[in-house]
Amino acid sequence: MKKYHIYLYTPFHKNSKFIPHLLEHVLLQRPEEGISWFLEDNEIIWKSRAFFTEYIVTCDESELSSLIARLRTKPKRECISSEYPVIRDELNRKTYHAILYEKIWKKLISEKFNNNNIVKLNFKDIYWYHEEYYINWDIIVLERDMKAMDSKVDSELNYKDVIKISLQWIKERVYIWDISLLQFFHSLYLSEFYNSYLYYHYRVNLKKYSWDTTTFYFYDSFVCLSVPSELESILKDISPDFTLKWKAYMKKKLKKNVNDFFNSMNWAMMAKYWYTLSIKSKMELIDLVSGH
Repeated sequence: MKKYHIYLYTPFHKNSKFIPHLLEHVLLQRPEEGISWFLEDNEIIWKSRAFFTEYIVTCDESELSSLIARLRTKPKRECISSEYPVIRDELNRKTYHAILYEKIWKKLISEKFNNNNIVKLNFKDIYWYHEEYYINWDIIVLERDMKAMDSKVDSELNYKDVIKISLQWIKERVYIWDISLLQFFHSLYLSEFYNSYLYYHYRVNLKKYSWDTTTFYFYDSFVCLSVPSELESILKDISPDFTLKWKAYMKKKLKKNVNDFFNSMNWAMMAKYWYTLSIKSKMELIDLVSGH
């Protein structure tokens, strides 16, 4: 048994993520097998991200071949129609971060962008999309071992642009970088650093529950870090002692290599570049992290 990461290129269709999101739900379904397929497929992790869909599965090679075949098989209309109410219910429950994500994308990609807004079923579009990206495009399968490389870490990793977004009663400042391995992991670690401090500051200093966070997003050509404006003054006052201890903690965490989210980000970069960043370069990026 091996652990496999399966990636499919699934870009927006007509400025929407709706169709790849729907296909993510539908393609591995086997309703003819009754309850067993549902229980077994719960062991597969699947995620529809900005420009790709990821499946994580532990199985042998024959099961992997069967799973790939299912992904390439044209979904039945009845399966699509049956799953549509589930998607509709999911998308009706929009979180703050889902709404923020959409507003950022409207600013950076297109005002017509509607991410996962509910649309009517269009089987012609669905089947065209499935043939185009699930059959005609290659499916990338990565095993447990990653290919990592060193990359020269500059002392300055400045953001490209800043946009301001108002959402409900909160104003956000969104910092934007052109995507690269270095910029991707730098902004990811910066977000982790800020969120660790916010959690600490609220719980230890203010004696409050921490709801506020910065948010890390990425797309095919850029990465973003969104920071609620009211938090910026807090982030400017992160103490040297906290910064030093966080860096030591983070380096230890990366060396253990057991964090599912960080590993998922590694695999995402493997799918994009065919390699990820070495531990040595990641440690150098951690050293660059500092207060806002």
